[in-house]
Amino acid sequence: MLGLLAPLVFAVIPIPTPAPALPPEIGSIYVRGHCSEGQRSLMRVLPVLIRNDNTIGNASAGLAKLDSRSESSTRLTITRTRTMSTQIFKNLDEAKGEIMRLHVLAAATTNAAESKRFTAVADSLDTIVAQQNAIADQLNGYADTADMGLLYAGSETERQMRGASLPSENRSAQALLQEQQRHGSLAATDVGALTTNVFRDIQAIRGQLGASEAQTTVQVQQIVRSCAPPKRR
Repeated sequence: MLGLLAPLVFAVIPIPTPAPALPPEIGSIYVRGHCSEGQRSLMRVLPVLIRNDNTIGNASAGLAKLDSRSESSTRLTITRTRTMSTQIFKNLDEAKGEIMRLHVLAAATTNAAESKRFTAVADSLDTIVAQQNAIADQLNGYADTADMGLLYAGSETERQMRGASLPSENRSAQALLQEQQRHGSLAATDVGALTTNVFRDIQAIRGQLGASEAQTTVQVQQIVRSCAPPKRR
């Protein structure tokens, strides 16, 4: 996963921006086009996506260990899963801003090779964001579906009483139905089957995510090498 990029986060060291009146040279480091700005954006976005990767891994592990026969275990997993999905969404909002800066830099630079590299890595990061977002969407849908499953577990009389006393739940049920239509894995009403289906689908997306991250790792390495300062003579 994006853990492969962790060493690169430390390799992409932001270069101080010189004052407008100064030449584009700071000691032995030469500013090449928009390299320094691009590296700063990568420095900010990569740790965010790595954190999401770790959160997704923890959420998957929680689903894999769930004992659906225990209501307390199920409720704890639901709470943790919802919290994790919210954090992933929040991190993705932060990442999108930095990726947009890379797209802007790609369009602004007059260096064709540099523009191509920035565009390629920004496009790959967009793909990672979309895949992590799909996983967070599944996790959030799982939490809502499992929560409703626990709520309506019990006798038919109890379900009718809840429906009569809490009409707002009808609106929640409608929203849940829409989620189920979007994600087939959420259609299961049994929490155990639901967990299995969602875990399977998330693992499938994680496989695609791994391929996207491997490609991004190569692209980031190319940017790091191309932006390296020239050797002293």
